[in-house]
Amino acid sequence: MKLKFPLIAFVCFLLYATGSSQTTGAESQALNPNPEVIAVAPKKNSFFITPYYEFTRFKNLKLVEHTNYYLLPEGEFSDVYLQEDLDDYNNNYGTEYQSGLAGIKLGYQVFEDFGINAYGGLTHFNFKSWESDENTQYLNTQYPAVSFGGGVDYQKPLYQKLTVKSIFLINYCLAGTPGVNKNSNDKVLSSDLKSMFLEFDLALAYPLGKFLPYAGVGYTQQFIHSVYKVQVLATDDDGNDFYNETEFDSHFKGSSLYGFVGLEYRLNKGASVYLRSSFPDPLRTNLGFNIFL
Repeated sequence: MKLKFPLIAFVCFLLYATGSSQTTGAESQALNPNPEVIAVAPKKNSFFITPYYEFTRFKNLKLVEHTNYYLLPEGEFSDVYLQEDLDDYNNNYGTEYQSGLAGIKLGYQVFEDFGINAYGGLTHFNFKSWESDENTQYLNTQYPAVSFGGGVDYQKPLYQKLTVKSIFLINYCLAGTPGVNKNSNDKVLSSDLKSMFLEFDLALAYPLGKFLPYAGVGYTQQFIHSVYKVQVLATDDDGNDFYNETEFDSHFKGSSLYGFVGLEYRLNKGASVYLRSSFPDPLRTNLGFNIFL
């Protein structure tokens, strides 16, 4: 239910914007005498604002570092996973995350073919590790996590109306005190989750009237750092119960090649709506509304 509210609000906003564009249609035709040519990007020295909603699932994650820290009555100890332990995890368990992000992007067109942007939003971030038929561990954001990042894009006419466009993105997500769902009765004392990804996209776009279809390929590198501490009930040699603390510190990394397709529709000279999907990993859908200033 939590993910439906941003979508409902977004759809209502689009309906309002579409109605406004119909009332300004005559003015847009006068300002743009060739409606068959759609602007692929804002004009030089102009700004744009893009509210959007994005769902992402990424599964190609591998455990690259892991350390257990123990606080026992006799002192503090640590256990660092060796390469064979990491290989054992990666061969027998799965790792993935899902996120639903409601955000807003602000951009500036520095030159006709080069733009920069920054964005931020709130996301529900669900991370799964130790996935198997017998066990799955979840780290779920109890409250919306903060996600932010930035990017640059470059585009160039290739042949007639055919345009090539490249995009570079970087993203951070910080989830303080996420809830931990473990298959045990251990008491969770604290938790922390951070993620980052880098992406590079290359696409071809060809305008068809007010529609702008495009398709391309991309490459991403993804990083997850999860830390959580639990209190474990144990029994000493004399049969007395006591508590010790164990902290699990894990680093995950993954990379993937993917394809994507998208479609943008110009509502008027200063606004457009778009839908973009990527596959197979990350599996992502992005719905946004561009306002050019």
